[in-house]
Amino acid sequence: MSKYFNPRDYPTVKSVFNNILGGDPSQGNVRLSDITVHPDFPDPSNDGELTCNTKDNLMAQLRDQPDLEHPIIILCDSAFTHGGIGKGYGSIPLFNVPAVACGNFDDRVSWKMDTLGSTLLHEYTHWARLVAPPLLQGTKDYGYGSWKCQGLDRVEAARNADSYSWVATEVLWTSICNKKYQLAIEEDDRDPGLS
Repeated sequence: MSKYFNPRDYPTVKSVFNNILGGDPSQGNVRLSDITVHPDFPDPSNDGELTCNTKDNLMAQLRDQPDLEHPIIILCDSAFTHGGIGKGYGSIPLFNVPAVACGNFDDRVSWKMDTLGSTLLHEYTHWARLVAPPLLQGTKDYGYGSWKCQGLDRVEAARNADSYSWVATEVLWTSICNKKYQLAIEEDDRDPGLS
C-alpha cells in the first residue's frame, strides 16, 4: 500500500474498504443495492446531451444529487474498453474487448490491469454514505491512473478515488498472477481507450 498511501493513513484506507465490504463480507454490503447503474443516456438537465462528455475521457460518474440515499452510477462507453477479470466482451459487437489477464501485463502497474470492477470501486468511494466514517465527504478526483496516484501528495491520496481503485487492482493482480509489480511510469497511465 505504500506505493499509494502514507502508512499513517492505513487505518483510514482499511476502514474505507471495510465499509464497502459491509459487516459480513461473505454477504456483501446491503448499501450497494441502493446504487442504480445506468449506461450513458441523454441528460434532460443538459439539453439532452449525453451524460458522458467524451472530451473529458470519463469512464463513469456517480451522481448522488438530489437523492443522497440512492445514487446513480452512469457507465460511459469507455468503461467497456477493458474486459473483465479473465473474461472479455467479444460477444458484444460494440465492445469487442479481450479479457484482462496476467499474460497481458508488463512488469509495472498499468492501465492494462484496469477492469470494469475497478471503475465501479472508484465510483463507490465517491459515495459519502458508503465510506463515512472516515471519509465524511466521500473521495475526490485528484489524479487518475496508477502513475499519477503513486505520485500524489499523501494527504490528497487518502481522499483520492483512484488511489483506492489502484491499490485494490494491484493487490488483486499480484494475488492472481503471483507476481509483484514495479512502480508505474508516466506511459503506464496512457490508456488508448481514453484518448
